[in-house]
Amino acid sequence: MNRTWKKLEKAYKKAPCIPMKNDSRFVFMSDCHRGVGNWGDNFQPNQNLFFAALQYYYQRKFTYIELGDGDELWENRKLEEIIQVHSNQYWLMSELYRNHRFYMIYGNHDRKKVSGAVFRKSL
Repeated sequence: MNRTWKKLEKAYKKAPCIPMKNDSRFVFMSDCHRGVGNWGDNFQPNQNLFFAALQYYYQRKFTYIELGDGDELWENRKLEEIIQVHSNQYWLMSELYRNHRFYMIYGNHDRKKVSGAVFRKSL
């Protein structure tokens, strides 16, 4: 068995199993790149649209799955600055999390989240 196959098998075994029923609803978002609100924040022009969409999905009992690069941690080192600028979005995502309807897959721009250390430092 080669090294890549072993890593894939390990990831598969450790992956959470998301319950799915006939009436389940899912929304998948990718590459939001939330930043610190400056000129380089690609998310800034869309934050109100994103929040409105998130409210729609929350009210209709969707499960939110973020497919990587939700936060721009390549250009911004401090997650707490991103959270402060986009606090409405984080508040609603935390509500989804509390209701067991929030999942994240980490991308290359937010890979630092994997260990959880960035959350302990930021929050």
